Amino acid sequence: YECQSCRQFQCIPHPMYRYQATPQDYGTTSWACQGPCQHFTKWRIVPEYINQIPAGDVPETWNHDHLELARIQVMEMRRRRQEQNGDSNSSACVIQ
Repeated sequence: YECQSCRQFQCIPHPMYRYQATPQDYGTTSWACQGPCQHFTKWRIVPEYINQIPAGDVPETWNHDHLELARIQVMEMRRRRQEQNGDSNSSACVIQ
């Protein structure tokens, strides 16, 4: 997620995207920033992670094509499996 105050990125173990009206907007719920600002601030999902949101959990206000999102997720999952088979040292933030 991206911090509204300092624009730093942080993994947050909570689906903060649920509180965003659109993928571009910051959400309405705050979380503590571990970056430079050290404030409780609003967050938005980093665009590269939108495809990791479960298809049935995308906020209705986003007007996303759930079927297309599911297809992208399957392709991403296959790509990650291929990378893991070749590179077991990769790490990334995982949305749960």
